[in-house]
Amino acid sequence: MFLFNSLRNNRVLSLTNSDAGELEARYVATDVGATLGKVGGLGGKRSKNSLEDFRSSKFILGVENGMVKFDYDTTPKKMGMFASLFKPSYRSSQERKERVMKNISVENARWIGSLLNELSDEQIRDAFRAAGYDQQTMNGFVAVIRDRINQLNKLNAPVSASSN
Repeated sequence: MFLFNSLRNNRVLSLTNSDAGELEARYVATDVGATLGKVGGLGGKRSKNSLEDFRSSKFILGVENGMVKFDYDTTPKKMGMFASLFKPSYRSSQERKERVMKNISVENARWIGSLLNELSDEQIRDAFRAAGYDQQTMNGFVAVIRDRINQLNKLNAPVSASSN
């Protein structure tokens, strides 16, 4: 999934703003390739940095009770279920990610979509260019990312009880 990377692949950098002389927090994804593929738990068919898997994966499955249902399943599969018994920290980290992904409201998803929509395709392309992607792969990822931003922006607002 595009928007949600594991915490160990992200960093917050503190930089001094040269104009104001104040510290600013800069949020940096240090391994964007871990997000660009197919989601899957231990023993599953997870992939990283695969345009075809990223393109063919779903993003939003729907909305239920005002919460966005993302296509995000990291439940260990096959031998991964057995292996996860011996690594409780892995299992708990996956459960934590699952809980977070089940608690994103339509309002919050649309909000991040509106912020991401301010990025031009060229700005998104620049990130891939800086990482050394070839033109065709870069353009493919940009198209999928733009589509996912559009999906966030098109989410329907939850119907309030007073409007029924």
